[in-house]
Amino acid sequence: MASPIGAWAADGLSAVKTLPGPARAAESGARDSAATTGPLAIGATVKDRTGALVGHIVRLTTDKTGESVAEIRRGEDVWRVPVADLFARGGEVLSTVTLDALQHGRGTGG
Repeated sequence: MASPIGAWAADGLSAVKTLPGPARAAESGARDSAATTGPLAIGATVKDRTGALVGHIVRLTTDKTGESVAEIRRGEDVWRVPVADLFARGGEVLSTVTLDALQHGRGTGG
């Protein structure tokens, strides 16, 4: 099967290499949204109340019950933490659920 990339190149379409990082809605022509701006933005670093790094916000969504949740990734682990358990202070995102609680299943697992 022929690669569609060759057909795109023949049509004069090009690809742009991107680097990993926070979502940048303005570069895509879209307007900024709550997911790309503000303290609970995708890519924001999350710490717990002890100062331990919990991870980074990778997704903001709504669960089946209608509750707003943030998916937070640390390495291979992903946890779903209710947005109500997150707050911003001094430019940081803090979680009321500790890293230890998340690692031992006392939080909401992903």
